[in-house]
Amino acid sequence: MASVRGSHAALERGVPLPHYDGPIRVRSLIELLRLRAERQANQLAYTFLADRERFSLTYGQLDRRARQLGSYLAERSRRQDPVLLLYPAGLEFLEAFFGALYAGLVPVPLPVPRNRAASERVLVVARDTAARLVLSCRAALPEQPRDLAGLEWVFTDEFGPDWDTSFDPVEPRADDVAYLQYTSGSTQLPRGVVLSHANVLHNLWNIDQGFRHTPESVSVTWLPHFHDMGLVYGLLGPLYGGFPCYVFSPAAFIQRPRLWLEVITEFRATHSGGPNFAFDLCVRRIPPDQREGLELSSWQVAFNGAEPVRAETLERFAEAFEPYGFRREAFYPAYGLAEATLKVTGSLRGQGPLIVGFDGDALAQGRVRPANEQTARVRHMVGCGAPGPDTEVRIVNPETRQLCGEDELGEIWVRGPGVAYGYWQQPEATQQTFQARLADGSGPYLRTGDLGFIYQGQLFIAGRLKELIIIRGLNHYPSDLEATVRQAHPALASSLVAAFPIEDGGEERLGLVVETGSRAPDDPQEIVDAVRRAIAENHQIQAWMVVLARKGTIPRTSSGKIQRGLCKELLERGELETFYVSRLEPGIEVGDLQSDWERIREALPAERIGRLVEYLRQRIAALGHVAVQELTAETSLGSVGLDSLAAVELLHRIERELGVVLDPAELWGDKTISELATRLASELATSDVRTTIPALGSKQPPLSFEQERIWWLVQAAPSSAAFNIPFALRWKGPLEPELFQKAVDQIVARQEALRACFPCDASGQPQCWIREDARLEVEVCRIAEGSWQQRIARALEIVAARASQAMDLGHAPLARLVACQCDANEWVVGGALHHLIGDVWSVRLFLEEVATVYASLRGGEPSLLPVLRLQYGDFAAWQRSSLGPERVERLAGWWRDWLAGVSATGLPSARPEAQRPVWSAELYRRELDGQTLDRLDAYCRRHRFTRFRVLFGLFVALLARLARSTDLLVGVTVANRHRADLEHLIGFFATPLPVRIRASWDWSVSEWIRAARQAFLDAQAHQELPVAKIAEALRARGQVGPLFRVVFGIFQEILPRVPLPGVELETLDVRPEAIDFELFFNWADGGDHLRALVSYSRELYSARSVEAFVSDYFAALEQFVENPDMPVSELLTPAWKANVEEASRVAIAATFTAEPVGEVLEFWLKELDFDDTVVFAPYGQLFQQLLDPSSTLRRGKKGVNVLLVRLEDWAPLSVDDRRAALEENLEHFVSAVQSAAARTPVPYLICFLPCSPGFLAEADLAEASRQAEQQAAAR
Repeated sequence: MASVRGSHAALERGVPLPHYDGPIRVRSLIELLRLRAERQANQLAYTFLADRERFSLTYGQLDRRARQLGSYLAERSRRQDPVLLLYPAGLEFLEAFFGALYAGLVPVPLPVPRNRAASERVLVVARDTAARLVLSCRAALPEQPRDLAGLEWVFTDEFGPDWDTSFDPVEPRADDVAYLQYTSGSTQLPRGVVLSHANVLHNLWNIDQGFRHTPESVSVTWLPHFHDMGLVYGLLGPLYGGFPCYVFSPAAFIQRPRLWLEVITEFRATHSGGPNFAFDLCVRRIPPDQREGLELSSWQVAFNGAEPVRAETLERFAEAFEPYGFRREAFYPAYGLAEATLKVTGSLRGQGPLIVGFDGDALAQGRVRPANEQTARVRHMVGCGAPGPDTEVRIVNPETRQLCGEDELGEIWVRGPGVAYGYWQQPEATQQTFQARLADGSGPYLRTGDLGFIYQGQLFIAGRLKELIIIRGLNHYPSDLEATVRQAHPALASSLVAAFPIEDGGEERLGLVVETGSRAPDDPQEIVDAVRRAIAENHQIQAWMVVLARKGTIPRTSSGKIQRGLCKELLERGELETFYVSRLEPGIEVGDLQSDWERIREALPAERIGRLVEYLRQRIAALGHVAVQELTAETSLGSVGLDSLAAVELLHRIERELGVVLDPAELWGDKTISELATRLASELATSDVRTTIPALGSKQPPLSFEQERIWWLVQAAPSSAAFNIPFALRWKGPLEPELFQKAVDQIVARQEALRACFPCDASGQPQCWIREDARLEVEVCRIAEGSWQQRIARALEIVAARASQAMDLGHAPLARLVACQCDANEWVVGGALHHLIGDVWSVRLFLEEVATVYASLRGGEPSLLPVLRLQYGDFAAWQRSSLGPERVERLAGWWRDWLAGVSATGLPSARPEAQRPVWSAELYRRELDGQTLDRLDAYCRRHRFTRFRVLFGLFVALLARLARSTDLLVGVTVANRHRADLEHLIGFFATPLPVRIRASWDWSVSEWIRAARQAFLDAQAHQELPVAKIAEALRARGQVGPLFRVVFGIFQEILPRVPLPGVELETLDVRPEAIDFELFFNWADGGDHLRALVSYSRELYSARSVEAFVSDYFAALEQFVENPDMPVSELLTPAWKANVEEASRVAIAATFTAEPVGEVLEFWLKELDFDDTVVFAPYGQLFQQLLDPSSTLRRGKKGVNVLLVRLEDWAPLSVDDRRAALEENLEHFVSAVQSAAARTPVPYLICFLPCSPGFLAEADLAEASRQAEQQAAAR
């Protein structure tokens, strides 16, 4: 009889907790965590690896956090209420999961919705569970999806440490519902598997029996926490076993599979695994030269499940990684499903996989027969082990419900403590799936829908009875896919569609047959492209085969149900009547771009684009499985239908072959291959990654071009502190000055830039020396008098005083550092770095490295700073050697042409002065309110913009309004650190880049933002030429004057990202003593907050005028997020206008867009020695300006109000009687002028402008115009 049954054990008393002396048993997940927290409070439980940061939780911390959340949730919910958990990968999910359990709620883990389809799925689950509460974190969902606005949201990352931890969790019974596990892929008919505490604990115990964990075990997981394998074993398994778990995100693994093996190597992991595709991906994406350095000998259990385990994958992985310590016997094939909590069958640790060849033809007929030498078609299959304790597996004929013989294929039925209660609120589906009985009445059993057989005591999976499609471990329901197809194209709205799995190259793929009518469509490829794009966007998989067929082709049952299996069979036999068949091609490996690199690098950006288009066509064709000939420069990436894995593989190739890191969002939507090539060309121009910077180690390196520029500027104002970068931190916690000085000494020794000085040689030219004996002394002072606020203020004064001192360029270090003690555990640490040796990035890096070493010294541990292959002098030498005369001239030519005829743009100043090398400085600061920031971020996510793109574009639009020009030249600070070798170097890399923006008053603000972005990208593509060389090229052409007057930038706050035990750090702003441009507008980006820091010339601008400009900028930002498509002419500047109203001015209101006359008018006012400022009323508001007491015209006190009238604007073509309209408007106008003139001291000047020849060609209109002007003059 084909059944295997494990030994029975009573579970009424809970399951034993492993690795404890004595009979300790647990009955719930809550009891499990509480026991760990009581007995191992300080033991490391989980560590999340995020980029360069690591976040950890001990059992005690997790318990306390769960109590905090549980206390809050218990007051707002009823026991056993479902609650949705929408979290990205990270420890916040665990805190929320146990917080919900502690409150007696039923957690429902779901993925964070990143698009509308995902939001709809969450909404369907919310309706299915009747959940009204959603737990999430603001960082993952700054803006709630509109579809989910009706739910109550709790953002757990906003909970502070002061929340109640004394809350006592509920005490659930073993058979209480623990959580709902929604099966992946379902949107039309969601099915939430109801799992009890007993289900989960038994499964964890079952897994532990096969994996044989020990207290020294270490696990690594990247599996999604909203899927059964990722939650049950990935996160709950380590808690049950009491060993540490290292977690990173699925996206990080997909983007760089080597990371998985790196983490196993670093932490000597013993247990880790995933679906079959993960092992296959490692083989394909980690070439032999990238396997060096891996050490996998600690890996004891490499479990493989969630999708069919393939023998060829195991063989390839073992062959690839055995040289690096991996052992074949570590493979642990397993079988399970969410309806059984997770595990059903598996072997014992160290047994290795059982791989057997079977007769493929016999299996197709439902018979099990091992292959022999005469077998024509051998199918190698992997055994998935035996059932765990108390679990029963039977092979059943699904038609007769009789047990199958040992040589028969049948459906897998399961019974045991791990089998769930059923589907949430789905009694019929629960009855069909969970309450199956054999023909003799025995049961109940779980019907898995999978086909298999028992051989040599192990379960082998042969296929599926259910029409479920599993691709890369994720379930996809045919009905969902078919619904997506019907919505993909108007011609398919009422079409019949059949979705089914097909196999290609050893992988499961998606096949689709679509009925398109009684005749072939005119453009079948258009329909296929639409289908592939919709499937990729909504399900993140590829439609491998799309077949367009005649209406009535898809077979159906007598009751009308689609027979998907029969449809697939007919298609394979060639018996379907088809119009069009599109099948993707297997991926073809294409050559590396290395041989073409020098040719591409030497080309100007415009020349690179064509070569990059060809490069992208080759790569996308291979990954998208389409013919290269089908792709053109204008093919949109969305139309290719790349699935999520293929898209990430393309990113990986681009990064590996070109050295350019792109955001995954850049591969979605309507961006064309040509646009992506342009983007790459821009990045390549800034990174120049293929040429390695040599490490020279010179103690007298040359100056970089920017250092040389700054050096000469310092000579013009040697006593100025304009080139000092001030900084300050509030250090809340203990600080040991001696240890702090040691940390500073180590960083000075590590970073040569901190030991550089710049004397002049005998001929007066600058030179650089690296001084081995240079030491940055930390000045320590203690402030004892006054309140703590006064002491902090005094400390800031001391820091500002040190930062405002001019530095002697001939003596190192060119830095100042002071530590002011304001209280026992309250310090202010600050000072300044000279621009010759650093930039804002360098300040943050300096503080971060000092903090890292300081923390290590306090803890008695070695610091883990990355090794520096280069020093700044190496970069300076490389920069000079890489820019040959021919390349300099070609780049200079581009800049000369691009900047021809434009002068630097600035804010209108009430205090015009001659240009000088430095200005006395003042600082104005203001933080953007949280609501506006949230809306800005939501807009950016929706349109895939960066904050910089919107903030810079709005800055330019507002500046244009105030400067009355549509041709602007401003500076934009760029980091210039596109090479990985430069990331950890202190040095002067950042520089202002000239950006010329040409736009139109008729454009919307969104169009101005696009124009500003494109202008910035154009400039960035040519930034290889230093600013000093650009200025030199312009002077040679006779173009004089400053290159910039205003500079815009956005930078990360200087706050070190290093955890200091017992210390909190806060950024403090220090006013610069002087600046070398008229105005610096910087945004300090703190992630969850934005601060505007505006340094400006006191000689040119009043504090009131700068405050007005910033106020209008913030107001414009609020206007924009409300209405991104508003005309730029409607961008309001009320604060600026109020500021200039006190001055004499020429206020202009017109019936048309009058801003273009502003520049000419300003010129003549200056020529005639008038101090009047020109201001413009909003376009088309002439009548409102005359009648509204608060308008621009009516508020003026000095100067003149100018009314520019073009009479034909009052007689548009859209009216029936144009003459009557003109005369009526004139009458209203004259009355309004008379009324306004009587109420303001400012005179009015009315100017009638000539009408167009076309308007005057109509005799009655010409006569009406002449009479109107006469009447107006007379009255």
